[in-house]
Amino acid sequence: MRWGWKLAVPLAFATIVMATCSVAINIVNAEAQAIQGQPDHISVILFYHKGCCDACGQIENYVGDALNQYYPNELKTGKISYQVVDPTIDTALANKYGVKTWALKLAVTRNGQDTVIDVPEIWMYAGNKDAATNTVKSAINKQMGK
Repeated sequence: MRWGWKLAVPLAFATIVMATCSVAINIVNAEAQAIQGQPDHISVILFYHKGCCDACGQIENYVGDALNQYYPNELKTGKISYQVVDPTIDTALANKYGVKTWALKLAVTRNGQDTVIDVPEIWMYAGNKDAATNTVKSAINKQMGK
């Protein structure tokens, strides 16, 4: 089949992202079990260099669309927030989360304790809105106990 390059590029991109993103605070993969109890707040933070490529802009739109579609009430009440950060500009926030290039992080606060969830698989879904929005929904739903 002719899937070789279509799989190789996103996998290489995801590998680079995972290799460059390490955090000194509590980070778990999005596939990990959610911590028990409802979160007080989930901050969805997308890190990438603005204008670097079309794929990053697509991911930004997909994450925003997923939040607006599945969590409009949570966004309105402030239970979920979303921000896009250029790590070359907001170096303090990038350093806090150990981000040098691209990353999607969920900073989940429960009873004053922060846990950072890394969602590296989002980068494999540039060009696939359904898969990307489902990835975001799944990662957040795990943290909300859904």
